[in-house]
Amino acid sequence: MVSLPSVPQNLDEFEAVLRETSGSDQAPSVAYGISRRGETVISGAFGFADRERTVLATIRTPYQLASITKPLTATVLAILAERGVVHLDEPINSQLSGIKIQSRTGNADQVTVRQVADHSSGLPTHYQFYYGDEPSVRPSVETQLRRFAKTFTSPGERHVYSNLGYGLLEFLLEQVSGLSLAELMKGELFDPLGMVDASLGNRDSREVAVSYGPDGVPYPPYDFDHRGGSAAFASVADLLAFGEAHLGFGPSILSPGGLADAHRATSYSETQAVYGLGWGIRADRHGYRSISHTGYMGGVSTAIRLIPELDLTIVILTNGQSDLPMMFTDYAVSALSQEYRNKLVPSLLTPATPLPMNPVPERLFGTWSGSVETESGHRLLELEITSSNTAIVHCHGTVQDVQELHWRSGRIFGMFDADLEASEILKSPYRIHLDLSERSDSLSGVALTMTTLLDGPGGAPGKRFGNALGFWTELKRPNL
Repeated sequence: MVSLPSVPQNLDEFEAVLRETSGSDQAPSVAYGISRRGETVISGAFGFADRERTVLATIRTPYQLASITKPLTATVLAILAERGVVHLDEPINSQLSGIKIQSRTGNADQVTVRQVADHSSGLPTHYQFYYGDEPSVRPSVETQLRRFAKTFTSPGERHVYSNLGYGLLEFLLEQVSGLSLAELMKGELFDPLGMVDASLGNRDSREVAVSYGPDGVPYPPYDFDHRGGSAAFASVADLLAFGEAHLGFGPSILSPGGLADAHRATSYSETQAVYGLGWGIRADRHGYRSISHTGYMGGVSTAIRLIPELDLTIVILTNGQSDLPMMFTDYAVSALSQEYRNKLVPSLLTPATPLPMNPVPERLFGTWSGSVETESGHRLLELEITSSNTAIVHCHGTVQDVQELHWRSGRIFGMFDADLEASEILKSPYRIHLDLSERSDSLSGVALTMTTLLDGPGGAPGKRFGNALGFWTELKRPNL
């Protein structure tokens, strides 16, 4: 008989779970808070923010937020939109000076600001880290946007989570305001909401929670080419104030209509609405509407969740790598709502349904030839599909079997190891992940290079969170 998960039935049990978890390499510390109708229900912290200096975590300890930076950036965007400084539903290229989105398919001039914010613009998956003790230097945002701000699907066609889009929004906000995004966040969010521990950009490591890898080794300070999507710091107290403002409690930063617009799902996966203006949206999570965001990167795992029907804001911050924070937000709601708990427990016993890996249609069998487009030149690529689940790839001098070849929703997926010898790829080795759509006479889409961690993940050199960069790829049959 399968035993039921130990889901907390009250707040004492909830805190006990967090206390037991803290101190592990997954979560050297856990800081947490729950508020209802603008009043703190419970908050606290367990474990060390800095193991080496034996500094305990508190609800005022600034943690790296990772992707919880996105709702902060999107809220600044919404504030400026209410003032008419930016226009969410008009093309972003018409509001940018100098740098423009380019298109490899579809029309880049039709991509709206909102589509960039809800990840339906057509920009590819992208993340890139620059560690303080490594020789690579962060290029300017302008350089990276010229290299990578290219749409690989038509606007609105597909939800593809892209940090690059939030680097682009950072660039837009700074252009239209004449201020840095750090200054905008401080003036529009942090000061009005009393978020006194919050900031954007690198900070003295002695002031913040140290980020630890799964090997227990601390990460050095690091930077991004997508600060608007990843570079914020804040404490539990800060994020409770931010969440409360989004639920209409505390100081007003947006009109009721502006808040409703930010919480409206506008980008969709294959099966459901998934994203609004900087927030993940679930119409029904165990009986309640959920507005949330998580953060995950080297030595960082975070979550914020709003439950409007219950007037709840829940914040979980850790300085390790795991999927625990989002689970803990479920536990928090369960501790306060028996109805939620009754639906959560069975869901934990049901295995997640994997995305289908369908056989490749026979009409696509044969040889497809073309190239991967990099800044260093076009790299020849030939894909020979020999059966419904096998293919051989010839790429820039490498011949390999394609791994996990499959078909889904009109697209071919597979991966292989190769070196494109492209100057913009700063970390190797890496694996190339193909995601190619069947179009009228071609297979086209993205070759995504993702760093391979040969020795497993960790904070030590060679184990750190790597990079993912997308390159336009187009293949045709030789006789076409």
